[in-house]
Amino acid sequence: MSLESGKMERRTLERSSNVVEVLAPAAWPNAQVEAWLDWAGGEPDLPAAIFRFAEELVQAGQRQGLFEGVGARGRFRRELGAALMAGRIALRPVSSPEPIALTEDHDLAERLSRLRAEHRGLNAARQADRFAVLDRHRLMRDLAGVVLGPGAIALSGGCGRHPPLPGRS
Repeated sequence: MSLESGKMERRTLERSSNVVEVLAPAAWPNAQVEAWLDWAGGEPDLPAAIFRFAEELVQAGQRQGLFEGVGARGRFRRELGAALMAGRIALRPVSSPEPIALTEDHDLAERLSRLRAEHRGLNAARQADRFAVLDRHRLMRDLAGVVLGPGAIALSGGCGRHPPLPGRS
């Protein structure tokens, strides 16, 4: 991260419902600051919100054993925070979804089977349509070759089996 991109400034932004003073990177245009302000849930100290988010990710990774040690954890936190602050990446906080209740659904297997069959049918229809188009092109090419002669298809330099018409390249 360059020194220029790390420079922070306080700005006053006019929002739809209020005016807010925000601490943000000087290199960011107002639209980017507003987007990050929305991302941060209205937190006016964007660097603090961004590094707090990076720390939450580091803690979640630590709980899952993704870091080999304190050094790896610190490097990840610094690099993630720097990438977010430089605007090179943008991540959104993900709230944990409600757990899916797994119950005995006797109809589930039947519904999945129908969905799978429908999906396979749509794929087969698409495939058949592609082959039909190719067959029509081949048929037209072959008919033109029979009716007009073998060079008739080669209007702009030939195609596949047929040589170009004399005088065309």
